[in-house]
Amino acid sequence: MRTEPDAGDVVKVPPKGPEANAVRAQMSEFGGAPLTPTLEAVFSSRYVAGLDRDLIDRIDAAPPEQQRAFARWCVHRAWERAGMAHIDWLRDVLTDMDAGKPVNDDFIASFAARNRLDQDPRITRRIVSGLPAHRELVQQYEALRAYSRSMYSEAEPLESAIEAFWHAAKTYGTDYPELIDAACRDFFDQQ
Repeated sequence: MRTEPDAGDVVKVPPKGPEANAVRAQMSEFGGAPLTPTLEAVFSSRYVAGLDRDLIDRIDAAPPEQQRAFARWCVHRAWERAGMAHIDWLRDVLTDMDAGKPVNDDFIASFAARNRLDQDPRITRRIVSGLPAHRELVQQYEALRAYSRSMYSEAEPLESAIEAFWHAAKTYGTDYPELIDAACRDFFDQQ
């Protein structure tokens, strides 16, 4: 006798199995509506739209300065969730980011930050269940990507916001709805 899992339970399925393909098909609908041209230009938009279409539309409609502020907010949430925002050398990067200082190149074009993270005994690396149709991930590496993929100098504000949210959501794993709720409640509803 087969029982269905409760909502929110993590169920491992074969990557090419019917359950995984069904999730991919649902996500390919981009939350039920075609992406706007501006969203279509940002690759990760299709993934974020599959998680919460209303949120990505709010990100798209925000002015550029609010999109940049949202990207910074997402980086903070990712680093906090990954248990690394309080580590001195990482806290300094967040402080510099908030002050508008140049991006730390060790986080963008090299593995220096990841190597340092791996060697810091204060940081426990944890595996999180992946988002729907995605594999398990190292939470701390995704938190680093929230910064690196959103803060590089060529990133447009919309791209920064979407990339930061996408990688922050990955740090939450299957708990990503908590990040969506916080984004709506603590960021967009406050603006």
